[in-house]
Amino acid sequence: MSRSLHRRVARTPPLPDRTGRKSLQVSPPEGAGLRLGRARWSGRYTAEWVRQLKRGLERHAGEHHRFVCLSDIEVRGVEVLPLREGWQGWWSKIELFLPGLLTGPTHYLDLDVVVVGDVAPLLSACSSFTMVHERGESDYFNSSAMAWGGDMGWVFEAFRADAARYMKRFRRHPRIGDQAFISDLLVGEGRAPRTIRQLLGYDAIVS
Repeated sequence: MSRSLHRRVARTPPLPDRTGRKSLQVSPPEGAGLRLGRARWSGRYTAEWVRQLKRGLERHAGEHHRFVCLSDIEVRGVEVLPLREGWQGWWSKIELFLPGLLTGPTHYLDLDVVVVGDVAPLLSACSSFTMVHERGESDYFNSSAMAWGGDMGWVFEAFRADAARYMKRFRRHPRIGDQAFISDLLVGEGRAPRTIRQLLGYDAIVS
């Protein structure tokens, strides 16, 4: 089985940034039962990165999805759902779990993920919460790709209840950002994330 995703880190020259932070969500038409997801923060990526990911998924995920961007601006050619909380940087990803927003099978990809092949092996990941294994770390998780099924609103509510404390706690490597909060919360609830490596037998996200 060939690797299906390649995570590109700043190999495309950045375009002038005219967008706010945003998160992308690919979800199915009614009754299709599938969503793919992704998030992006301000300062580095433009709306063209959003459309580039959309094109990649259109090529490799087939027609049975709906692509939605969580953003504080409009993105031409993309369906947008507005960000509400004003959380900066990667913390805006937490809005993916806004209660009632994404209640079916959902996949998420960061904007610097480039889809290079068939993503069908990943689409079975929604049976339990799935994240990327942090390379070189035995018990750390990475949120550059995630998958889940059902309403995860309790993650959003847990963060919002004490957002400032969590932002301060998870501000330094190696335990940093939304991925540290999400994985620690799930582990603490006895719901440790499965990894894409465990699902597929290899690392589908490659730096």
